[in-house]
Amino acid sequence: MPNKKKINAEKLIRDSLESDALVILDQLGRYGDQPDRSIHEARRRLKRLRAALALCRRRSPYIWRVENPPLREVARSLGRLRDHAAALEALDDLEAEISGLNGAALIAIRQSLELGGLASPGAATDDVRVVGEGIAAVARFLSRVPDMPLQELSRTDLKRSAKRMIRSCRRRYAAADESRRPADFHDWRKAVRRAFFATEILWRALPGWSRQWRGPLHDIGHTLGRGHDQGTLHLALSRLPDEVASDIETQRIARTARLLESELYDQARMSARKYFG
Repeated sequence: MPNKKKINAEKLIRDSLESDALVILDQLGRYGDQPDRSIHEARRRLKRLRAALALCRRRSPYIWRVENPPLREVARSLGRLRDHAAALEALDDLEAEISGLNGAALIAIRQSLELGGLASPGAATDDVRVVGEGIAAVARFLSRVPDMPLQELSRTDLKRSAKRMIRSCRRRYAAADESRRPADFHDWRKAVRRAFFATEILWRALPGWSRQWRGPLHDIGHTLGRGHDQGTLHLALSRLPDEVASDIETQRIARTARLLESELYDQARMSARKYFG
């Protein structure tokens, strides 16, 4: 077990911020060769980076106020690119749930999604521009990391921030459990993912806390993510051209996606009850 007295909170967070920023830049630089994978990995590391910022929020609120907003915008922009792949993956999952699908109709739906059925009406997303802006924003962030005022950050600060994240998970869970609205499940999923990435960052500083929460947060977050992807697919199908969206097979898939989204959210609620209830 790590010697808690030797944990340098400042170095832990600064190293985490730098390493995650470097991975994000590396992954976005690979966008032209493997777009889906690079966006997925970049977004994952971006969530981890923002979790590290949240861990020092209590001691250094200024850093959070200044650094989080531009990173949040990068995350949102990359998320719109990721939604395309997420809808196709959700469609693959649904094929196992629906028997007797018309093969020709399924091909037409898939082709329509691949041609950009996820784009908002009137929006022309320039993927390369979005990735380039993300690279520029993260590079600016990385250049500021060495000078961030983290010197007063302590292990106690990290512990309090970690517990605060779990309290946030409980609040978000309670809201979703009461309302059953997709928006509340989405907020709960974000809180769970942030706390999960905190367990990765703090495995040396807070080994007991990390072991306690890592598994449950991973499983709950995974189920919530699958539910979110089905909701993304349902939205994507509603935006397809009329001749595809009105097809009986498309409507059948859309109904099943909505049902599976609800079932997955219910699974997450039930599994989380013993942790957050």
